[in-house]
Amino acid sequence: MISCKQDNHIVKKSFFILLQVLFTLIFLTIFFFTYVNYIEKETFKTQMNLIVDDITEDINIKPFIPTGKEHEASIIISGSLDFAEEYSLKHSTDDDKRVSDQNNKIINKAFLWIVIACTVLLIITVILVLSGYCIPFTIHMKDSFTVVFFVALTEFIFLFFITRNYWSVNPVVVRDEIGDSVQKYIKNR
Repeated sequence: MISCKQDNHIVKKSFFILLQVLFTLIFLTIFFFTYVNYIEKETFKTQMNLIVDDITEDINIKPFIPTGKEHEASIIISGSLDFAEEYSLKHSTDDDKRVSDQNNKIINKAFLWIVIACTVLLIITVILVLSGYCIPFTIHMKDSFTVVFFVALTEFIFLFFITRNYWSVNPVVVRDEIGDSVQKYIKNR
């Protein structure tokens, strides 16, 4: 049996910090790729709907449509939108695959870093134990889990109540940018 050397406060504290960093890394990685990713997508959809609503409220094409031709104009606009949607769906496959591949690379890289961090901590633990240092592993585990629990709780509450309702896009700015882009498109055609 390996006997413990005299307690070394620096070794214990360093190990405790490394363990907390590892648990926090694991939590944040899993939390990001599950809940945060979901919330970001929902927030994006909400903001896009706000922008579309803002833009369409200000569009008034009625003065440009001859009297009695409102129904035909409606059919043309609806058909144009349907065509644009269908075209976009058909031609977005490559873009969808590129985004998916890029995201999968990032996910794999993140989990690789977790594996590397776990391996490094395991090697450090083995070296410390074989060198005779007594590490109160169960105490450190409980303390680390407690810290990560409160980090998780704080992250969840902040994301759920604050970030989810934050508008990062100003509809007026988007409308102006779209208007400028459409004008440039028309001039270049």
